[in-house]
Amino acid sequence: MQTVAVCGVDSAVACKLLTLLDQDASVDRVIGVGRRPPVGEYDKLDYVAINPLAPWDAVLADRGAETAIFLAFDELAPTPVERNLAAFRHFLKAATVSKCSTLTLISSVLAYGAREDHHEVLYEGTLLNPSSRLGQAYLEVEKACYEYVRTFPSARLQILRPALTVGPDTDNILSRALKSNARMLIPGSADIAFQFVHEDDLARAVHHLVLSDAVGIYNLAADS
Repeated sequence: MQTVAVCGVDSAVACKLLTLLDQDASVDRVIGVGRRPPVGEYDKLDYVAINPLAPWDAVLADRGAETAIFLAFDELAPTPVERNLAAFRHFLKAATVSKCSTLTLISSVLAYGAREDHHEVLYEGTLLNPSSRLGQAYLEVEKACYEYVRTFPSARLQILRPALTVGPDTDNILSRALKSNARMLIPGSADIAFQFVHEDDLARAVHHLVLSDAVGIYNLAADS
């Protein structure tokens, strides 16, 4: 029976993940932290309202968290990079105080960068060369996770790099652009390819990963 902590519980993916954890007999308790409570009701959820930009060091330790999941990157924030990095630092400090045995980071394929010289298929060992400030932020938090493992050598580190998330409840840069009457997305070239992963599949992948013994980095994208 595990106690799982989820940081960033007010997103569409988080709500779907909470449902899966709520139904999982191997999970005893779910600690949900975030600015706002998730939509829906969950029997195992212990929600803790926090300011992600302020310290909350003892929250996970006080509740006996064993697994800590970071889902809290917000690409819609007025200053997303600085806010995201600050939120992650507080999350990592809380996981360190709790000495979590599993640390799961939801990163992004943005860490690879959009480069003309990339191969058609990027494997997990491909050099990270982000081409945007947000991609650089994902690279920075991944590096910080390695410091966590140096502190706790027996901890399981899991890094998931999903393609751009889409779905009926997803709220990100792409979804807002598509819903806006004032914008139109026009590819700059016919050769440009977009790759997506559905929010349901991302939630299922995170659920499968955190309850497995898997360690390492995993890309997540559509079969094609």
